[in-house]
Amino acid sequence: MLSEPIINSLPTEMLGEIFVRCLPDYPLEVHQPDPTIAPILLCHVCSLWRTIVFGTPSLWSCLYVLLPIRRVDTKHGTKTWDPERLLELVEFMEWWRAWQGPGLGTTSIRIEFPREQDALAKPVTADVIRRIAWCISSAKYIDIAYGFYYRLIMEPTGTRPCDIPILEPDILIVDCGETDERVWDHVALTHLPKTVRRLSILRGGWISRGLSLLSHLSLRATVDSGDWHALIRGLLNIQWGDFNVTISDPMRKATHHTLPFLTTLRINFDNVYDWEATDAPWALLFDNIHLPVLNDLTVLSERDEWRHPGPIGSLLEVLNLLESSPALKQVTLTPHFLCFGEFLHQFQDLPPFISLAPNILLLQLLLPFEHEETKEVINTKIDSWHDAFSHKHWFGFKPENNAALTIRVVVQTDSSVDVGIVKAMIERRLIEFEGETLGIDFAVSWEKKEEGLRAAGFFS
Repeated sequence: MLSEPIINSLPTEMLGEIFVRCLPDYPLEVHQPDPTIAPILLCHVCSLWRTIVFGTPSLWSCLYVLLPIRRVDTKHGTKTWDPERLLELVEFMEWWRAWQGPGLGTTSIRIEFPREQDALAKPVTADVIRRIAWCISSAKYIDIAYGFYYRLIMEPTGTRPCDIPILEPDILIVDCGETDERVWDHVALTHLPKTVRRLSILRGGWISRGLSLLSHLSLRATVDSGDWHALIRGLLNIQWGDFNVTISDPMRKATHHTLPFLTTLRINFDNVYDWEATDAPWALLFDNIHLPVLNDLTVLSERDEWRHPGPIGSLLEVLNLLESSPALKQVTLTPHFLCFGEFLHQFQDLPPFISLAPNILLLQLLLPFEHEETKEVINTKIDSWHDAFSHKHWFGFKPENNAALTIRVVVQTDSSVDVGIVKAMIERRLIEFEGETLGIDFAVSWEKKEEGLRAAGFFS
């Protein structure tokens, strides 16, 4: 920690450099409180540094507002929303808004909303909503709970203050899980600011308007097949998509459609079909969808039971996507899409993988290792991709035809995983591959397991 005389002697430009370097690249991706990001989390900063930050607003390149507006009852171990802290948050935002200078770059802001059962309806008055709106009117990056989003944008004109400014964010993240499900059932964003180009809807929300404006969409929701098809047809200019959806009814056949600009697609098949709700046969999410410029496809699944129809259907989805994407260069899969020996024996007429993706340059196999996994579990995961290449007749890889192809095993770990054990097991498998006829370049990379939109490429 720098001493007071040293800090006071630093020029403003150097203080600004220190401050900006201490900010995370995307502060909304950081779970607070985090004492390692001291300058942005003011309650963890020493009083001297806090004074400097408050006294030099021009140092600020973005603002992260997630002050605790819950009061903790230590006796009963409960948390309740505190009206005084909500007003404190508003006052802090107003102070920042009054002091910010021009040309500060992207403004980031995040606001939680109290649940209805916390009886905080009174403090969230029209005046509070108006004050918040004026504070964030210049924000280009807004991460907000659905309750505030409704009050700021979607609430009927008769009850919403008439002098609320129009919000114009470029990036919008709406968390629909912060609300009371009894009040906000089947949440839908019926109004979307015209400036929004990158939209992420977390935990159960849906979007039905303004789709043609979006270049990036991240969505996790439960919907019926009609809404899903309407969504796909509306995304005329989508370039990047990340979908984790559960279809709640028998999937209907889709009409032919093209997404002409989609280059990156991520799909998570953990819960893609509600098989308890229907016995209908599997139907493809992207059936009859042509993806002429898609070059990066990631398909994820954490299911372990391959006899469950969901994973089998998702493998068929992968094959369908390969066939619909002639420009595909990179494919990333989790192990469950590769340990399908029994499944392949049932479908001997499947076309070779490489015939469906003739231009592929990189096949990545993700091996995520979780907290406190045993050696047996680790070995099983490694076996999953090793087993896949015993079906070389299906992959169709030939050294003379695929000289430019790289197969990369991406080992994703966290600090709790013994990397040494994993590395030894993988190296043993790679030794077995040497001289085992594939003739394809293998590479193994190691990375920390990341979560969130930044890791998925939402901001890039």
